[in-house]
Amino acid sequence: FMEEDVPHQMDLDLNEALTDRFCYLIYKLAANRPGSSRQKVLELFGKLGEERLDFLIQKGWILEEKNLIHAKEKNYSLDVRLSKKHLPELIQFYKPDEVANDQNIFYTLSESLNEEGIKKIKEIQYEAVRKIYEIMSAGEYAGDLPYFTINLSDTMELTPTKGVLQ
Repeated sequence: FMEEDVPHQMDLDLNEALTDRFCYLIYKLAANRPGSSRQKVLELFGKLGEERLDFLIQKGWILEEKNLIHAKEKNYSLDVRLSKKHLPELIQFYKPDEVANDQNIFYTLSESLNEEGIKKIKEIQYEAVRKIYEIMSAGEYAGDLPYFTINLSDTMELTPTKGVLQ
């Protein structure tokens, strides 16, 4: 979807390295506009995380300068199957006890729908993702809180019509 509007880089070797959960999460932090730090990697992932960080630096995918780490390519694209594999990794960072702090939300909805209803929901989701991406890309909203959002929907069974629902 995002390929329609902005150029994201696909690197097969990087995708292979990002099959590792630590490499994936570290790269994700480093790809944020302000980057991250070796100290944050140590806090979140310990010595193993630091080893993965050193690997990513050695490969040239992450650059380290003045205690900051930055992904060489901030706009990268992962294979959709690899992204799916890492969903549980991201969900582990969701903190339901902090909903009162107003920095996270969670909704799960389900209903049986026809193809037209699914298409309408997808149109709304596409528009929401476009608007979210605009906010995330706007300099005026740049900050130091690593924030993630997941927009996911699917049917619970295989659909007979190709191309309509995805």
